[in-house]
Amino acid sequence: MSGIYNDPIGHWVVVVLAIALLLFVVLTATAYTVWFERVALGHIQRRPGPNRVGPYGLLQLAADGIKLAFKESFIPAKTEKLLYVVAPTIAVAAAFLSWAVIPIGLWYNVQYWIADINIGILLIFGLSSLNVYAIFLGGYASENKFSLLGGLRSAAQLISYELALGLALVPTFMIVGSLRLRDIVEYTDRSRSSSSPRSASSSTSSPRSLRPTAPRSICRRRSKSSSAASSPSTRD
Repeated sequence: MSGIYNDPIGHWVVVVLAIALLLFVVLTATAYTVWFERVALGHIQRRPGPNRVGPYGLLQLAADGIKLAFKESFIPAKTEKLLYVVAPTIAVAAAFLSWAVIPIGLWYNVQYWIADINIGILLIFGLSSLNVYAIFLGGYASENKFSLLGGLRSAAQLISYELALGLALVPTFMIVGSLRLRDIVEYTDRSRSSSSPRSASSSTSSPRSLRPTAPRSICRRRSKSSSAASSPSTRD
């Protein structure tokens, strides 16, 4: 297996297959999350939900995807046609490219990632910031001032969220000392294994140990007084 990774052609074959599998898993998981949401909302609203296509309506999302792929593309007349297509493409590409540096646990200690780079978290930040350009270009391509203002407002919101998220992750970088996501995961595993749980004997202590005890000074005074009372009197 290591020979495939060392071979330049075999490595790219593995990378392409991993990307295709990752896209399939992400898209399928998203689709069936939407299916579960529609079924749950149907039960809440006392209606059946999706139940026509496939058993229990499981193929409803596949039918929706096919219908979306073959729908007629509608582009308004007075728009920047190139930017109108490029804007959603940037948003979708940024969402999928972020998965390239995320380590995925396949089975126990077996992990896989498409690209293991030492600035993985910075790459995720950079790719997620591309959504700012996607929203702004979408508003600008509409040739409508209200769409442009809405795009600017949404872009400002994304920038403010990214600042808060970046500052929240700074302590993680300082503690781990690396920006590689694999190092962060391994540090979490080490810290989890080093912190041993409490023993069962300490958690199930005897009722006598749970009784409140008096301070040592009081105990000493009591012991002295009891010893004095128990000693025989020297008087005649």
